[in-house]
Amino acid sequence: MPAAAQTLYTEACEKLQVNALHEADALADRALASIPGDPHVLQLKAAICSSLHRLPEADAIWQQLLDDRPDDPQLLCNVGLHAFRQKRYDQASALLSRAVALNPGHASSQLHLGLVHAAQHRYAQALACYGEALRAEPGSAEIHFSIGCCLHADQRLAEAHGAFERALALDAGHFGARSNLVFTQHYLTHFDPMANRLQAERVHAILSSKPTSVRLPAVHPGALDADKRILRVGLVSPDLNTHPVGFFLEAMLAALPPGEIALYAYAKSRVYDALSARLRPAFAVWHQVVDWSDAQLMQTVVEDGIDMLIDLAGYTKGNSLACFAHRLAPVQLSWLGYFSTTGLATIDCVLADPICVPSGEERYFTEQVVRLPHSRYCFSPLKTPLIERRLPSLRQPGVTFGCYQALAKINDRVLGAWGRILAAAPNARLRIRSAHLDAPAVVSALRSRMQALGLPLDRVDTLPPLDYDAYLQSHSDIDVLLDTFPYPGGTTTAEALYLGVPTLSLALPGMLGRQGEAILKNGGLAHWVCADEAEYVDKASAIGRGEPFWLAEAAELRTRAPAHVASSPLYDAPRFARDWLDALRRVWRERVAVLNGQ
Repeated sequence: MPAAAQTLYTEACEKLQVNALHEADALADRALASIPGDPHVLQLKAAICSSLHRLPEADAIWQQLLDDRPDDPQLLCNVGLHAFRQKRYDQASALLSRAVALNPGHASSQLHLGLVHAAQHRYAQALACYGEALRAEPGSAEIHFSIGCCLHADQRLAEAHGAFERALALDAGHFGARSNLVFTQHYLTHFDPMANRLQAERVHAILSSKPTSVRLPAVHPGALDADKRILRVGLVSPDLNTHPVGFFLEAMLAALPPGEIALYAYAKSRVYDALSARLRPAFAVWHQVVDWSDAQLMQTVVEDGIDMLIDLAGYTKGNSLACFAHRLAPVQLSWLGYFSTTGLATIDCVLADPICVPSGEERYFTEQVVRLPHSRYCFSPLKTPLIERRLPSLRQPGVTFGCYQALAKINDRVLGAWGRILAAAPNARLRIRSAHLDAPAVVSALRSRMQALGLPLDRVDTLPPLDYDAYLQSHSDIDVLLDTFPYPGGTTTAEALYLGVPTLSLALPGMLGRQGEAILKNGGLAHWVCADEAEYVDKASAIGRGEPFWLAEAAELRTRAPAHVASSPLYDAPRFARDWLDALRRVWRERVAVLNGQ
């Protein structure tokens, strides 16, 4: 490759590595102009097109390359990875299996074939591929990271954490491993908020040490106006669409009084759907930033002159904590889409409420805890016909419990409690409906765990996911929901409460552990919150045996829904919008006083 083309190719590769996709694309085009048909540059161009979601163009280039070199293991690996990212799993599996057959010691092919197996819940096959990859590259942090992700998906949390720790031992700066180690702690059977804070604090050291080319704003003493009339507030999230974050934002944003803040959206997702379109009018500016590099996002925030930048993702998928690790705005906050500390010294505050973070639990956060008066979020009214008004237990024999939580939340501690409940209530049934319960291997694994923990499988239904409207209507078949712990429901509990179906929840220390408690208490159902596991089992057993007190209230809630929560802070968008704005103003004034040296 001529020197000039080599320079362009190298620069394009570097831009792709930092997700500066449009710059990488332009550089690759310049390289191709000087050496048309070069296979290395064509592969780079195809990878860029794939990342930019120009799929027909990417497919055409990959096919051209395969036609020329059908037995090249690295090329087969690259095309297989492209197919995997488009969720074309059969094609990906065929390509990567051929790459492995041609070169069993090719670590990347084994790694990516493992990713395909894991995406289809074939965890044993995935781990076998990762093992072969490790034999080829024993010092790869990325392989250990992938093993950790697979073990987490297979509910093997302690082993997953061990894999993440091995990845960090090989690469202390591996953000994915550290981030997952922080996030997946929430799924442990006994979550420790203080241990989680200590892990999160270590993330800041990783992210803040990475240099940036962005010229960060400097705040000079006396330069900020504590009484600024219109604050520029940026919301950074991958979930400004049909997602729990979007559901919690919709009514509140619509209720914001005009002329007090100018909202800027930094939507880090390719999805712009009907809910995005309903959120959009609340924003003065909407940036779709999914294809942006961190540097481009940071530079835009600085150029937009944002006063208060709010992270809505924490350590969830698609987060932008690498950007928040730098001081992009005078005030940076965490809110809504996450439920623990970020550990970042550059995030000043976390928006909470008196229930989810009671006095004394501020120690679990590096951020200053700023409490809204009632609830830390407001749920948007459901646009669905109301469910069947009569309890299922009045239409058929026995009480039907339900759970709609993600399978990762249904740990062995939860299953053990449910087993004791069903043993004490021999006529009760349990319906578990969750994502991935349409996969036979996942259903089989769950039912094996339940059988080992003593649950009567003839009284437990494992059901596949439904579309949203059908999911809401399926509450007609549930008398009472049983919450998971220590990771309780949030959106599911709020949806069910609105529909008139109560949830029995166990409150544990930390914002996460008190999530169900905060929703139920704001909905007037404080006595549906349990202080310990024994109380949870006792109350659920009483419900399952049909004790009149509990079922009478469940029946009455369903009859009045949604009027029973019409005045609740959890659904009162105008009141919540006012509380939220007041909290932002209070934080702004306090932070300005500090920055102005007052």
